Amino acid sequence: MTAFSNEKDELKENRSKPRNFVTTQWSAVVRAADPSDPSAAASLETLCANYWMPLYLYVRRRGYSNEDGQDLTQGFFGHLIESNALEKASRDKGRFRTFLLSSLNNFMANDWHRQHALKRGGGQTTISIDQELAEERFHNEPATNESPDHYFDRHWAMTVMERAMKKVEAEMAVKGKGRQFVLLREFLAVRAGQSAYEGPAKELQSTTAAVAMMVKRMRQRYRDFIKAEVSETLSDVGDSDQEIQHLLAVVTSG
Repeated sequence: MTAFSNEKDELKENRSKPRNFVTTQWSAVVRAADPSDPSAAASLETLCANYWMPLYLYVRRRGYSNEDGQDLTQGFFGHLIESNALEKASRDKGRFRTFLLSSLNNFMANDWHRQHALKRGGGQTTISIDQELAEERFHNEPATNESPDHYFDRHWAMTVMERAMKKVEAEMAVKGKGRQFVLLREFLAVRAGQSAYEGPAKELQSTTAAVAMMVKRMRQRYRDFIKAEVSETLSDVGDSDQEIQHLLAVVTSG
């Protein structure tokens, strides 16, 4: 059983439990349209940098080359950040991923081919991307008939999960538990009986029961960070459970 199905099974039982995390809701990012708000534009740029991978892979899935895909994605981010595009956004847009994909499609249809005549990188805002990682992921994808939109949602979900995992790793490193994370991270992705914890228990000079408790706590923090990641891309944090269920569904169906 995967981490995604684990999350699906455990979401319902944990809905009523309190969560300790700080969220930056999309409603705050929408204020980037207000020039009097000095932090909102930076929040938008951060969100774009966090979630450029699904957009880039979507562009590649649409048939654009490596070079054109990079240019188009960078051009879109520059357009979004510099053109006051958020003036047309409102709280009822709901999901940041939906807003981004719709805006990207409009940009591809109306703006990019004109802008592409300009010299590459000609003064536009750029988002830091790991081009090698993106291409490796694109080329390692198995052949599939899934639609570009489903493909985008799946990679958006994977990005959310990866960012949540990195936050668990960083939190444990700060607490001096980096070795524990390395030994136990695989158990966030699969269900395992206590016998599977014998090796890590020996490494950590602990017991299998204690390791099982460590894994339980790590999973809880992983869930917390997933919900925090999802919540910051919604205009209504109350929609987070539904959004998580959707993202888990597209990952497990991929």
